[in-house]
Amino acid sequence: MGNNASNISPNNRLGISITKQVSSNTRFPSSQRGSILSAFIILPDLSEWSENSRLYHIILVSPRSIDMFCLLTGDARIQKYQPKRGIHIMSACHSKESIRGNIIVVAESDKIFKIIHTYTFAILSEINSHSTSKITCMINPAPDLIYAGFHDGSIKVWHFSQESPQFYFHEDSIVPSVRTIEYSHIQRFIVVGYENSYQKEDGSYVKLDNNPLRIYYAAANEQNKSLLLEGFLGACLSIVLIENKNLVIALSSVQSGVYIWDFITRTKLLCFNVPIMSQAQDIASKLTAIEMPGMSDILLIGKSDGSILVSQLTFNEEDTSLTWSPLQKIQPKMYQVQNEKESNWITYLSYDKSIDAIITGDASCSVRIVSNLFDECLGIKQIAHESQDVEQLDKSLEEEKKYDESLEEPKKNAEDN
Repeated sequence: MGNNASNISPNNRLGISITKQVSSNTRFPSSQRGSILSAFIILPDLSEWSENSRLYHIILVSPRSIDMFCLLTGDARIQKYQPKRGIHIMSACHSKESIRGNIIVVAESDKIFKIIHTYTFAILSEINSHSTSKITCMINPAPDLIYAGFHDGSIKVWHFSQESPQFYFHEDSIVPSVRTIEYSHIQRFIVVGYENSYQKEDGSYVKLDNNPLRIYYAAANEQNKSLLLEGFLGACLSIVLIENKNLVIALSSVQSGVYIWDFITRTKLLCFNVPIMSQAQDIASKLTAIEMPGMSDILLIGKSDGSILVSQLTFNEEDTSLTWSPLQKIQPKMYQVQNEKESNWITYLSYDKSIDAIITGDASCSVRIVSNLFDECLGIKQIAHESQDVEQLDKSLEEEKKYDESLEEPKKNAEDN
């Protein structure tokens, strides 16, 4: 897909043009490529002693592999990480300030965490979870710390320097598998969302009518007992925090329901269903938020048709009411034919402030980048980062060219499952 002029657009924050879409595992049919689990924008970092650290990258994580692409052109790099045969990736996090340098933490289906170097994909170390339950999700709230959710409903916390977990959060009663975790840096707690059913010892499943989210404080006493956010129905697809307003926002699998609580009082403030915006049944699948101190906060909603609904949350301090308002629907253009309806389903959604862009990943292993959210979509002019002068930009592009020309013909990838 690289070097296609229609697949490149100006990015006002960087002062250069970048790719709009990249795809991995394209040798497989779209239904077999795997969903995007994460995507990381990697900008030049001269503090790293690596040739790759001078270039612009975007890294895609799927169950099959981790792939690196040029952020400017969309061309694939030679670097590729694949788990051992029979193993697949469950989750991944990027930490650029770890004691081990710029790294990616990978949780795999064999219950092992691998720490790999971002620029070379070399494996630096491994941590064995020593768990009988499989890893379902993971976050990286501090440079050398991971919180991992498990199928048995527990959450464990590791520091990269230690083999054993530092904290262990669990319930005495049976709870469903952990679906998603979010961390509050100000209050130092985690919010946990779950699947909406659990499996009994006889193999049958029990579906929950009430499926509350749980709050665990990192330094809590009394055996880390949880606090409940009540009134939630369905599986929890996504959680975001707006800490300047004390808000927890969760997306449900039932009728695209969005639930909002005050995390101090644990009071439910608002509940609404995301409207259908097209003839197709576009289901809300992911959330992310942009905090706007002193203004209405931005809530981005990813949908099953590949679109993003840009909306705002307005908090009235006088009567403490909260109002949700949809603003604009963004439908990124597709740059390759995809025959299956579910392939556009957004499985990953984030906003990257460093490039002022929305990043979406879908069920067919494609990532799309929507640049200039504030400038063009919201009409808000922000202070740009230091602009690159022409000499520096030319040097950067020349390094990209030399690097690509120096690559040997990549070896054929090993056959996957």
